[in-house]
Amino acid sequence: MSVNFSSQAKDYIKNNHIKYLLLEVDTIEEGCTAIYNPNLKILSKNMNSENVIENIETEDIQLFISKDFTSIFGTQNQFDLDLVGFFEKVLTITNIEAKTKNICKV
Repeated sequence: MSVNFSSQAKDYIKNNHIKYLLLEVDTIEEGCTAIYNPNLKILSKNMNSENVIENIETEDIQLFISKDFTSIFGTQNQFDLDLVGFFEKVLTITNIEAKTKNICKV
């Protein structure tokens, strides 16, 4: 597995002294639809948790991948990180799209 950083993401990580990131899933439920978004969370320390299934180490950071992420999006060969936002900067995964699912029983 590889992690690719845009130049803006590299600068943001370096300037903010970020060492640990957690890749997890944000779930939004509206009516009969569930929307699953990949979400990067900045951690202040190393994470040893039951919820983490995988750990990818690069020169600069450690990326922890949650069990929920793997169960919804499957295993990935590559993660592309970029910095988005104008006023509020946010690190995001650009190569994985949100998934929707019908959660109503028919």
